[in-house]
Amino acid sequence: MMLLQALNPFYIFQLFSCALWFGDEYYYYASCIIIVSCVSLTVQIYQTRSVIIRNLLFSWSTLPCHVVFYYI
Repeated sequence: MMLLQALNPFYIFQLFSCALWFGDEYYYYASCIIIVSCVSLTVQIYQTRSVIIRNLLFSWSTLPCHVVFYYI
């Protein structure tokens, strides 16, 4: 899932921008971009997984009782 999110065009642009900033010796700025991008990617993955789990649990709670007990 992380690789799929990281292939988002925004993160590819951020990686390209960091390469340019490192090339121009703006190490602090490029490092900040990398840190913020990693935090953003981590939060995005956490939120996506939370929504998937919440939807899964909600779908289980709406099943008839005999179906729920069958899967348990």
